[in-house]
Amino acid sequence: MIQPDAMRAHLEEVELLLRRPPTHCRVKEALFALRRAYPEQCRVFSIGRSVLGRELYAAAVGDTRGATLLMGGTHGLELLTSLLMLRFLDDLLYSIAQNERLAEIDVKKSMETRGVIILPALNPDG
Repeated sequence: MIQPDAMRAHLEEVELLLRRPPTHCRVKEALFALRRAYPEQCRVFSIGRSVLGRELYAAAVGDTRGATLLMGGTHGLELLTSLLMLRFLDDLLYSIAQNERLAEIDVKKSMETRGVIILPALNPDG
């Protein structure tokens, strides 16, 4: 379980990142901030590079064998979907860490046999 002080620091850091346009750098910062806040629940990894050579980062939660892939930022300047993916990841991780339901679903139990891979920005080049 996350310590209250660490949770407060995490929430402030993530909230700041989610209130600004999701540049490639900010998406990366948000993913790694979530990994630091939830090291037992979240794995962040590269899936390759964009056409312009930017690293493409994804986050994995739960049992990722046969996981569902969620992607945002498919088209250039598609900011809302990148923010949506980051917010969903934050809510999902928080619910698991606090053992709280999310949309009436016991996600902690669900992630024991299921998983999601979230790629917030498929096309960071625009």
